[in-house]
Amino acid sequence: MSGAGRPGQPLLRRWLLLLCAVAALAAARALLLPPWPRVEPLVARPYQEALRRAGLASQLLPALPARSGYDSSHSSVLRLSLAAGGQLRLMRGRVRDRQSFQVAVLTRGIPALNLSARRLEGPGAAAARGRIQGRPALQTCLVAAGRGPLRAAITRAGLQAAVDQLAAGRRDRLQVWLGLRPARHYSCLLVTLVGRGRDRHSAPVALWQRLLPVLAAELQRQSGARR
Repeated sequence: MSGAGRPGQPLLRRWLLLLCAVAALAAARALLLPPWPRVEPLVARPYQEALRRAGLASQLLPALPARSGYDSSHSSVLRLSLAAGGQLRLMRGRVRDRQSFQVAVLTRGIPALNLSARRLEGPGAAAARGRIQGRPALQTCLVAAGRGPLRAAITRAGLQAAVDQLAAGRRDRLQVWLGLRPARHYSCLLVTLVGRGRDRHSAPVALWQRLLPVLAAELQRQSGARR
C-alpha cells in the first residue's frame, strides 16, 4: 500500500517549520534591531580579596561611571590605590564587532585609561607601556578563553586571536545557529597600572609582574563559575 505516510511525519514537519520561522525572525531582529553590547557589572571585592591574599593591600577609590553604547560598552572603572605603590584600574569592556575589538575603542572618552606614547612590552607584545595623564603606566587586556587559560593581549590582532580560542558548548552553538546570540563575544578585562611618579623610567614593572597572575587567577575563577 502506498501513499500512507508515517503518523509522526506531520508533527515533525510542523516542528521543523516552527524552528525555521523562529530562526528567520531572530535573524531579522538581529539585522534590524541589533542589541547594544552588554557587559556585566565589575565588583571590586573579589579582586581586593585576591590582592590581599597575595600580600598586596589596596584601598578602593571612587569608581568612574559605566557607559553603554551602540558600538561599545564598558563597566564602571574600578580604581584601587595599592600600598606597594601606584594605582590599579580595572574595567570590563565589550564591542559589537571584530574589527572594533581594540583598546583604543574600549578606552575612547576615558582619559584615566588613555595610554599615550605607547610601546609594546612582554612576550608576544601582550602588554604596553606609556603614559596616562602624565604618569608612567602599563596596560593589557585579559580575555577569558573558554575553559582554557586566560590570554593577555593589547593589540587588535592579539585580542582577536584570543577570542578565537573560545570554545562554545552545544547549547551555545544552538543559540548561535538560531541567531539568539553572537558567535563570539568581543570582551576583555582591561588592566591598567599607573605609577606614582612622573619620571618616564619609573613604570612599576616589578609590581605589574606581581599583579597580573593574581588578577588573571581571579578572572579565571569567575569565568569558570559562570559556566
